[in-house]
Amino acid sequence: MIRELPESIRKLKYLEILDLKGSPVSSLPAGITQLTCLCQLRNYRHSFQSSSFFPDTHGMRVPSRIGRLTNLQTLGSVEVNEDYELVRELGKLTQLRRLGILAKRRAGNGSLLYFGQALQKLPSLVVLELCQAYAGEEPCCDPSGFSKLKRLGLHELERLRRIRIAKGSVPGLERLDITACTVLETVPDGIENLKNIGDLVLWYMPSTFIKTIERNRGEDFWRVQHITTITRIYESQGRRVSETLL
Repeated sequence: MIRELPESIRKLKYLEILDLKGSPVSSLPAGITQLTCLCQLRNYRHSFQSSSFFPDTHGMRVPSRIGRLTNLQTLGSVEVNEDYELVRELGKLTQLRRLGILAKRRAGNGSLLYFGQALQKLPSLVVLELCQAYAGEEPCCDPSGFSKLKRLGLHELERLRRIRIAKGSVPGLERLDITACTVLETVPDGIENLKNIGDLVLWYMPSTFIKTIERNRGEDFWRVQHITTITRIYESQGRRVSETLL
């Protein structure tokens, strides 16, 4: 089984799909940035054991000039650790439709990555998953930000307290997943303006959060009453339980 890709992969200049799913390849050589025809880069293997709720989640280290792959539409899981330059490089991938970002925790430091403004301006992005990949307390989606986004996942953002969605931002969002953001106080401010959202899935969120959106009793129920389905997923007696709240 191939454990690493050779630099000579740069010779496959017309390659369009590189599927590394299930392989032990944990990083990509710099030569990959010369495959300018590459459209799909599927990579789900490098062990990401710091994720408490997704122990099988994996990411991959990519070269710093990944922004050269301007035809790339799918980038499975990128491992980023305080590498602001890499985030800016990802912001150059204007054809990107699916992106996953993972940041490893370091002892005592928690999440280290600010994903910044670059990703909000990706014009084609449809799916974005962030795992431990934001170190602030109150991010804001700017007006006109994430204009094509349909699915957003926010996972294990341990310092996150509030989220603000500016009017006009993420207008086409259809599904929002929030996982184990343990200090998040309530649903995003502005979620009431997202008229296309049909699914809100809450994974392992504390009961104090859930109470804020309880039907007819929660102070922020009015923000989510237009959403078709709200699902809470939690552990009970060692089993995963799924409960429909709305």
